[in-house]
Amino acid sequence: MTIAKRLDAVGDNLTPQEAMLHWMREAHEFGSCGAYARWLIDQPDDVYPLIRMPTQVVGAVKARYKGVPDLKLRPEFYRVQKDVLFLYFLHKQVEMKALIDHEAIQLRVRILVKEIRALITEKHSLDLMRLDRVDLDGKRHGRPGKVEKTTKANYEDHVRSWAPEAKEVAIRILAFLAAAHLISRRYFAGEDIIYPATRENLKANLETIANLREMYEWSILGAPESDDEFRDYALALAAGQAPSREGNLRQPRELPDATGETRLLAEQWVLIAKSETLEKLGEERAAEALAEKLLRQAL
Repeated sequence: MTIAKRLDAVGDNLTPQEAMLHWMREAHEFGSCGAYARWLIDQPDDVYPLIRMPTQVVGAVKARYKGVPDLKLRPEFYRVQKDVLFLYFLHKQVEMKALIDHEAIQLRVRILVKEIRALITEKHSLDLMRLDRVDLDGKRHGRPGKVEKTTKANYEDHVRSWAPEAKEVAIRILAFLAAAHLISRRYFAGEDIIYPATRENLKANLETIANLREMYEWSILGAPESDDEFRDYALALAAGQAPSREGNLRQPRELPDATGETRLLAEQWVLIAKSETLEKLGEERAAEALAEKLLRQAL
């Protein structure tokens, strides 16, 4: 019987993974961690996951070893409770990371939008300066003055700084999603461990960055460089035509590689979840050892 079919016929006696997946599906139906937490406040104690799931997995052990005294089953009780607590805390780590990063990512995406607008304004000012000295009737263009040179240098510095920032934010989101996928495959039978609202938010930010990147490439990097190209561009605009920018792009679009960040993030989540599990079970020294290991990795 597959896990999906087993969960459809769920009872009180579940393996650690089954108990976790069943709880996760119920919690995710609320859309967000906040909505689930608000609902949980008014529920009886036995609905709380850290009470409900350990009871379920212990019940499964008792059912499997029917007739065996509980005293002899204590090692097995400990094992299944430890496993289900680990899965719960691992799921918690993923959502906590998303919540902690949420405001920072939102702010950085808003800054990227603001900076694109600023770049377009700066480019417009620079174009007006060029328009004053470029010969639209011929090709005897005047030389740029000091103000235009300074404006252009500042503008190009601004242009160069935007792409790395956009790439860094995209990598941060992609690494989170990829790490969650790794954890899902390894511990949760491929079930999505991200709340729907969290996933939608991350997806929206990635789409915003992709749209900004396209605007950056075509409006900024695709702008004419030489005075002759600028003259043709201005004349095409004056004639109501759409100027061709094919071949004007200064760099190809690149897809961020988040491989290194992905594995490191997944490993950190696992270590923290193991540490929280041991602490919950009263094994403080073992929990501290894992916390120290995590700290060494971060240094």
